[in-house]
Amino acid sequence: MSDIKGVEIHDVFGLDKPLTKLIETVSGAIGKIYEPIHKRKMANATAEEIRIIGQTLNEAISLPITYSNGSITIDTSDYKSLVQRAGNRLLYQEAIKQDNIENIINYAYEELKQEENITSEPVDEDWTIRFFNCVEDISNEEMQKIWAKILAGEIKQPNTFSLRTLNIMKNLSQKEAKLFQKLSGFVFFNFGGMYFIISSGNLLSKYNLAYSELLELEECGLIVINHSTVLGLDFENTIQEKMFNNKILGLFTKSDEQIKKDINLRVYKITQAGVDLYNIIEKKPDIQYAIDLFKTLKQEANGYSVSAHEIKSINDINIDYNVADLLLE
Repeated sequence: MSDIKGVEIHDVFGLDKPLTKLIETVSGAIGKIYEPIHKRKMANATAEEIRIIGQTLNEAISLPITYSNGSITIDTSDYKSLVQRAGNRLLYQEAIKQDNIENIINYAYEELKQEENITSEPVDEDWTIRFFNCVEDISNEEMQKIWAKILAGEIKQPNTFSLRTLNIMKNLSQKEAKLFQKLSGFVFFNFGGMYFIISSGNLLSKYNLAYSELLELEECGLIVINHSTVLGLDFENTIQEKMFNNKILGLFTKSDEQIKKDINLRVYKITQAGVDLYNIIEKKPDIQYAIDLFKTLKQEANGYSVSAHEIKSINDINIDYNVADLLLE
């Protein structure tokens, strides 16, 4: 893919590996070598080339074309209305789709500019084709940026976003995406890989997250509203369990090592598509909600002590946090 008559793409465009991989991936999907906007240059054309190009464009879309000092100028100021008035709906729609695709590619380009190392594993061709089929009708700028993060994420690490996630995201409106962003402030997770919201209706209502909003997000395929879903804090091999968001860690500790009963919490589970979206949107964890939640659990968890701590950093196997428990006082 990257070798074009013996010349590497990164040699032609002078790009780093992440951007080269973006170009290769995009080119395979849309059938052309994609060159980032800031690298595009208009070559000088001969009079004969201009005549042929101008004649072809005029026959295709009847737009005013002028030639001056070796450059072509196409007057597209009234492009959309001209096409619509001419009744050429297909051309108009395809132009919009192409514009949407290129906007998303450009946003993905910006996402990857600062990346230094990515896997060399190629992006699956079927995934790429499905991706561009999904995004061609996405005109909203904020949604385009979300899709760009998905494309960039898949280029950095293939198989990060499933085809199911693409299908769910395709039908997600900007309003629903903003509602999920609101929900993200109440999401917790554990090292078991489960993302969830504690199903405390009174507490969620206090923080203006209505049950009807949860139902709407369930319909979107982002969460599961099922009162039988239970998160078990398992103390079989330890006297302590953890639950956390990006800011606050909750520690559940046995007050007596002989206690056998585990803590079971009813939760609303975030689906895999929801987790994928959660990991790319801007998140604003509600710290006061977390504190109120752990205060409530502290009152209910008989036989266990519950403390809350400010998180300093998180990695795959460890959380660095302030040891002093002052948040629940």
